[in-house]
Amino acid sequence: MKEKTILKIATGISVLLIPTLFRKPSVKYWSSLFLLSGVINHSINRYLTKKRYITYPKRFAPKVFKIELVYDYLICPYISIWFCQATYKANVKKIFGTSFLFALPQMLLELWALKKTKLIRYHNHWTLLHTFVAILSVKLLSRGILGISKKMPFINKTFLNNENQIK
Repeated sequence: MKEKTILKIATGISVLLIPTLFRKPSVKYWSSLFLLSGVINHSINRYLTKKRYITYPKRFAPKVFKIELVYDYLICPYISIWFCQATYKANVKKIFGTSFLFALPQMLLELWALKKTKLIRYHNHWTLLHTFVAILSVKLLSRGILGISKKMPFINKTFLNNENQIK
């Protein structure tokens, strides 16, 4: 498949998956976490591309962005939100175990893109292990933000109504 076709299909699927954000406790809450996850992904990816560890030879808006927007702002945030939703009431042990289950397919997707397409290239001794650790870190960071926000009373008042408070 051509790279642009892959990016268009990924964008289309991501748009179709928007309803997965509409889960309890709050659409506003998951949407905010989704956007924050996108910003975190963008920041990490921007650093990695600036240091030339990773490049994206084929991407949307190549004259404007050096990162892959579809991956950073759609694919990764969706997976982070699904992970947070799956571990919403989990203990620490289950959170770590589940993080591996979510990070592994994402790493395998990146491995496929690395080997079969021109969507991504590694440089300067960057390896798939680095990618796996980065993906895992972002998932755990997102879940950490969820855990901290569950303890903050003003989050409950701002994002949730009284019957659906985060517990």
